[in-house]
Amino acid sequence: MLLYDFDSYILPDSNVLRQNGVPELNIVKGFRRVPKTFFYTPIQFKEIVEKVKQMGFSPERFTFILAVTVLASEGRIKALMDFLVNVMGFKASFVAKQPYLLGLSLEKRIVPRGLFVKDLISKGLLAKVSGLTTLFASSEKVFLQRFVYCYEEKASELLKLYNEKLNLAAGEKLKTPKL
Repeated sequence: MLLYDFDSYILPDSNVLRQNGVPELNIVKGFRRVPKTFFYTPIQFKEIVEKVKQMGFSPERFTFILAVTVLASEGRIKALMDFLVNVMGFKASFVAKQPYLLGLSLEKRIVPRGLFVKDLISKGLLAKVSGLTTLFASSEKVFLQRFVYCYEEKASELLKLYNEKLNLAAGEKLKTPKL
């Protein structure tokens, strides 16, 4: 952090955020949490901010700062949006309002759980997914109770199916506890 000039990077990047309607509190909070966000050249930073706005993130919410931070790994955001919108069928605007998704592993959590629940829906065991929090933000134990163990007569079959999805996404490295 000491290698970067305040007047050349941090101040201009902060001004870009202000000009785009980001509240001062969110700018300060963003700098405290992830200072590296403010170390882009002003030209690069403006481009990132524009991309985040085009993705539908609201400058008034802290998720805007998080999206700017994560956009340096732009491929990850595209993969996340592609999976949740094109594979799972959620609306992009709905996904953009779920900031916690940016911190979750695509390979270890989002893809295996998403594909598993999609299978539950196709088998008629689940009508639809009402929210993303229960599906993705819950602990492994809560997820298994909510989507696997509750179907007692099919629990071992479903646990096997979930393990297949988990291992496929993680390259055969992860396993869930057996019944």
